[in-house]
Amino acid sequence: MGGYRPEPVEYLQVAGPEGAAVGLEGSRLTIGADPSNDMAITDDGFVSRIHAVLERHPAGWLLRDVGSRNGTYVNAERITVERVLRPGDEIRVGQTTLRLQTEAGPVRITLGDDAECADLHSASFVREGDYWTIVFAGRTSRVRDSKGMRYLALLLVAPDRELHVLELTSAVEGVAPDTGARSDLGLTLEASDAGAVLDARAKAEYRQRLHDLAEGLDEANRFNDPERAARASAEIDALTDQLTAAVGLGGRDRRAASATERARLNVTRAMRAALRRIAEADERAGNHLDVCLRTGVFCSYRPDPAAPTLWRTSG
Repeated sequence: MGGYRPEPVEYLQVAGPEGAAVGLEGSRLTIGADPSNDMAITDDGFVSRIHAVLERHPAGWLLRDVGSRNGTYVNAERITVERVLRPGDEIRVGQTTLRLQTEAGPVRITLGDDAECADLHSASFVREGDYWTIVFAGRTSRVRDSKGMRYLALLLVAPDRELHVLELTSAVEGVAPDTGARSDLGLTLEASDAGAVLDARAKAEYRQRLHDLAEGLDEANRFNDPERAARASAEIDALTDQLTAAVGLGGRDRRAASATERARLNVTRAMRAALRRIAEADERAGNHLDVCLRTGVFCSYRPDPAAPTLWRTSG
């Protein structure tokens, strides 16, 4: 089924009343001093041979600097990796300023085309300095960098793959535990726990103190001293709670948190915080990630098989 709808006709124009313009009709456009570029700027000595690249994306055009000598700027801000452009943005390469321009025009659309439908389910999660640019379902948003955002990026680049929390923390923080089993990547996946919460001596001291308090409580009751009795009862309750937390059923010692458990708690907390910030910036993107994210000792991103979303990531 086909039809027509107003769509912007886009082009890149050199700033100035008679600036040259190049239509953005394909999926990629190169900018540089070499005449082989789609937009060749041969009269600016500060432009590198191949300076920058524009790539078509579901949300618009993505500008990437390709290692130029003097950098690429968008609206007077140097881009560190890449930037999603908006109509009217000014791009500076060398000493030349370009503008992304749009004009309304009829463009034929065809519904039901498999390639086009697949393109609708593509998205990006790109880090630019202290922020991440997220493009999802045609909308662009920016979220401040955090460990949680970096954990998410690692999961998005490997959909349906389970990553151990220690692999995530090692990749993001560069620190792996010292002991334990190792994954096929050589990363530590399990570490011994930190031992019993209370050792035998500590438990003996707790029990002796409880015994002394019980005798004091009995004495306070016999001498009709309600204040002393209340203090003893309160301390007995507090010590009993602490001892119960350290000793499980049958008197077995509870173990202090292992490296894996600490990592699980920290990674889950960081990713949930990142999801909240994403949802504040773009509710649809936040809801999608919340539904598809699996957390625990092993974490994964599992998109809906009926409508898989292919994420382009960097950072």
